[in-house]
Amino acid sequence: DLGCVRAEMFDKKGSTRHFKAAMSLAEKLNDMPERIRIWNDRAFHYLLWSQPKKALEFAQKALEAAQRVDDNYEIIHAYGNLAYAYGQLQDADQALRYGALACVLAEKRGDANLVGGCYVYIGLAYSIKEDWDNAIRYLEDGAKFLDHSMIPLYSIVGRKELADGLLRKGDREKAREVLQEAQRLAENIGHGALKKEIAQRLQALG
Repeated sequence: DLGCVRAEMFDKKGSTRHFKAAMSLAEKLNDMPERIRIWNDRAFHYLLWSQPKKALEFAQKALEAAQRVDDNYEIIHAYGNLAYAYGQLQDADQALRYGALACVLAEKRGDANLVGGCYVYIGLAYSIKEDWDNAIRYLEDGAKFLDHSMIPLYSIVGRKELADGLLRKGDREKAREVLQEAQRLAENIGHGALKKEIAQRLQALG
């Protein structure tokens, strides 16, 4: 989907244009499952761009609609997006709440991508609370699950968040190792924006 591709390459204008075109078509076709998927995709990509308030808006739309049609897969995505958004907003309690809801459903499905994402979001919440044992455990487990993802971007995001948790804990050397792994993955998929961001983080570590 062009909206997702452009969003993941950090092309915000192009991404927004394609998402809006896709939504317009889904509305004309009265295709509710597609509308829900687009809302969740937009929420996740606003999170990639560190815009959690906009992400909350789309994730809430996705959740309400997915619950009405009993779409379990998209409910998990919406819970995960809400957990990630509240984590970025430093609201640990809400992040834990939605992360736990997502995890219960994801583990029942046995979907490694979904479980890995949920673990990362819960780890972020614990890092906000400065509960480092739980934070690093969930972040490490999440990154391991996402390493098996068919979508390398997920693995990179998992490692970035693990590195941030390690930095908050004060473990600079381990954070550097994890960021270097993320950088190699970004280079493998030719993601210029992520390569630049990770390089800047590594440079800041000295």
